[in-house]
Amino acid sequence: MILFFLVCLFVLASGEPERDAFLYGKFPKDFLFGASTAAFQIEGGWNADGKGLSIYDVLTHQRPFLFKNQNADVAADSYHKYKEDVKILKDYGAKAYRFSISWSRVLPNGTADKINQPGIDYYNKLLDELKANNIEPLVTLYHWDLPFEFYDIGGWLNESMVGYFNDYAKVCFKYFGSKVKKWITINEPLVIMERHPFYMKGVINNKTEQSILQYRTMHNLILAHATAYRTYAKEFKPSQDGEISLALSSAWGEPKTSSKPDTDAAERYMQFNLGIFAHPIYVDGDYPTVVKEYVAKKSAAGGIPNRFPSFTAEQKEMVKGSADFFGVNHYDSLLIEYLDFNARNATPQEFRKDGNFNTSTNSSWEVTGVYDFKVVPWGMRRLLAFIKRNYKNPAVYVTENGCMVPGEYTMTLEERLNDDFRISFYRRYINEALKAHLKDGVNLKGYMAWTLMDNFEWAEGYHATFGLHSINYSEPERTRVPKKSVSFFKTLIEDNGFVSASGGMAVRSTGLGFAAGCLLTVLTLKYVA
Repeated sequence: MILFFLVCLFVLASGEPERDAFLYGKFPKDFLFGASTAAFQIEGGWNADGKGLSIYDVLTHQRPFLFKNQNADVAADSYHKYKEDVKILKDYGAKAYRFSISWSRVLPNGTADKINQPGIDYYNKLLDELKANNIEPLVTLYHWDLPFEFYDIGGWLNESMVGYFNDYAKVCFKYFGSKVKKWITINEPLVIMERHPFYMKGVINNKTEQSILQYRTMHNLILAHATAYRTYAKEFKPSQDGEISLALSSAWGEPKTSSKPDTDAAERYMQFNLGIFAHPIYVDGDYPTVVKEYVAKKSAAGGIPNRFPSFTAEQKEMVKGSADFFGVNHYDSLLIEYLDFNARNATPQEFRKDGNFNTSTNSSWEVTGVYDFKVVPWGMRRLLAFIKRNYKNPAVYVTENGCMVPGEYTMTLEERLNDDFRISFYRRYINEALKAHLKDGVNLKGYMAWTLMDNFEWAEGYHATFGLHSINYSEPERTRVPKKSVSFFKTLIEDNGFVSASGGMAVRSTGLGFAAGCLLTVLTLKYVA
């Protein structure tokens, strides 16, 4: 409590009281609170019951130095402990569970000519367990664990992946579609776009080649998503009546100053990070004009062909409108300033430099425990408002949001369980999401915390602990132990929002009101007690 009150005083002293004032209120009655996980990060059973290899199964064994010399062979052992996972979801009141299907567990060779029945059975049992506990599944088809069979063709660098992904999606729609109403095709294509070429090629000759491969990956991911969407709409939606989207990721880009060069640079940042995927799907079937123009201009100044791909007229029609809702993962905010690259120095031909902007942070922002992510709650609200403003006010699900407590990996179990920092993070971010809904009119439908339990966090191995539940990975039992943040969510979900001692009336958005709200929260907030 003391920590939270000090945070309130800090915000009052250094922030913007009107912007940062706490809002009491409720989410819509049908709002979905839940948690997210990913197959490779929690399932384990890496070679069990006919499962094929994924690229990460191979990479963690062949290049362990990329993953803190750790692997996910057992991970949280969710392949065998799925009932425990559903139980801990039920215990804190989750209305939804976002999980992913392991492509190679269902199709060991990646292709639909060989279906692995134990894999089909596993996900059906998980879906049945969720239904028995009134928890709605949000099912992701691809959360990065590409079948290793596609390595030799370059994975997503190869356009043939569009057809392979569509075949895989059809298998999932056929075997699981009667139990799933919300599908997510691809998780964080922006991250895949940036990392995938390195995993496929190992050595990339220069930044120019790197950017070409990244843009190619981007293009194929969008086509794969849209193709699967159209397949579902034509062959499965009439009988299954589900919805499909993808989970895009984006930090919020705040102009460093109010100058026009910085505000324009911040807009370009958002278009290069979110718009390259969202604009084709939610607006007009094509990439943002500013992105196309800047990459073409940079390429020409460097004396090379345009590095940016283009859609055919037919592809534009297929891509446009290929989402029924908007899934967004959000972890960070950045300050954006204009950075000049004139014709003489236009050759860093790099994705992260093509937009002529530079990123930084404010030294006063709190720092989380990993990836140098900062705590900037108001960035959540501004991102959600950006989505409403630019993408035709879609139904929005926050499909991931969360943090690691600073120093958590080295803490004792007792210290890890007492995660007041995480509670403060979630409380403030979710309150900003509430503001986006109640004040800005964002059509917000759900919020999934990342993540249900500490897991294999890719390059960080088990060193990055985002979970609501702690797991000691040195113990074979992989026992799930709830952190204090579980109690926070339990009350939040029961109340469907933030209820004040006076019955839910909002504290006035003034400096005095904000301070009073902080004090009232400290005195009455039962889930932090």
